[in-house]
Amino acid sequence: MSKNTRVAGHELRAEGAAYQKSAFHRYPYRVRTIGTGGLGFGLCSCGARSGVLNSGNLRKAWHRNHKAEVAP
Repeated sequence: MSKNTRVAGHELRAEGAAYQKSAFHRYPYRVRTIGTGGLGFGLCSCGARSGVLNSGNLRKAWHRNHKAEVAP
């Protein structure tokens, strides 16, 4: 039986797609690529951001670690 990895209030936005900051926008915007690849940071629904990573798999791994840190 697998362990439940869901943590309330912590969902990875756009399945790990890359986000970037912009001087023109108040909020981060999603980098438009096919799939979840590309250079950018991961964004959790709680507002936490990963460092700049170059793949969706790395952003998903960051999010697993982030949830483990905040899980009760």
